[in-house]
Amino acid sequence: MFRSSMYQEDLIRLTSSLSKLLKQRFGKGPEKCFVTFYRNRLTVNIRNFVTSAEEVLIEHDQTSLALHFRSAVMDKVCKEFAQEACSVLGTSFDLYYNDWDYVMNSGILLMESKQAKEEAAEWGCPITGPLFEQIRQLSSEGYKVPDRMDLIQLNQNTYAVNCEGILLQIEKELLKRGHLDILQDRFLEMKKKYMLERKAFAKIFGRDIEGLFMTWDIHQDQSYIFFCLE
Repeated sequence: MFRSSMYQEDLIRLTSSLSKLLKQRFGKGPEKCFVTFYRNRLTVNIRNFVTSAEEVLIEHDQTSLALHFRSAVMDKVCKEFAQEACSVLGTSFDLYYNDWDYVMNSGILLMESKQAKEEAAEWGCPITGPLFEQIRQLSSEGYKVPDRMDLIQLNQNTYAVNCEGILLQIEKELLKRGHLDILQDRFLEMKKKYMLERKAFAKIFGRDIEGLFMTWDIHQDQSYIFFCLE
């Protein structure tokens, strides 16, 4: 059983706090937030949260700039929200990841403790084999096949694959030289490839994919792929 049911009142409180914090920082709050807590990981599924400024940037084909703006603001939001989440749930959150789909107007936020990060996946799942093989196939087409992958269930409808060892040598050199813009463009292209394979992933999970998100922690040479199921 997911711990969310044990913390229902706390999660409702945190949902309200995060919505208010997002509205304060962005000038607009999301229409829907769904917060769950399981194995020292706090997951937030967000719907209908695109600001007017971002809409203008996207209309002018400036999605990268919109994402850069949102990433900068979310970094501050996560640090503030982590403090309250820690006081409410009694868990310290050290790592934050978030991604957004401007077409579907949805996003995901994952906050986890270092303890959760260090814990290996302990449960077996029949989809692991075909899922990892699909990721290997997509990664081999111009990117690096991850050295390691772990499948993590975040809540009843959300799964994540943590990939480690994802950077090509040339990408490591770009990182050393500070060419983050080039890396971001490459990762956005990679995400587009994954989005085109939604039906393939849906077949693996046996359920339609409502949202597919990807985040990269290039300094730690790792990424997360999130699958939100209908």
